[in-house]
Amino acid sequence: MGLFSLLAMLETSDDIEETVRWHLSSNCYPPLPEAYVPMCVEAIRACKMQFDENEKIMLKLPEGMFYKGDQTVVEAWTVIEAFHLEGFLMEEDYADEDQ
Repeated sequence: MGLFSLLAMLETSDDIEETVRWHLSSNCYPPLPEAYVPMCVEAIRACKMQFDENEKIMLKLPEGMFYKGDQTVVEAWTVIEAFHLEGFLMEEDYADEDQ
């Protein structure tokens, strides 16, 4: 249900923040805090724009959140994988097939 629901949501919404908010609360179990929305949006945009696969794009975690113990930054691709945001990167590919 998760990926197909996300792709359907992406087709009907132009608001990426609202779609990420919906994804974190509906497609993730347990639902994830809304505080992650800006970081997830930033990760999606960074990975869509990334031209060099070896380039590490680091993102700051929300205040009070940590990764692997005490780290306050995380790589954008790690965010994509951890929050199951791959569908947001596929969305553009699906849009191109319709044309």
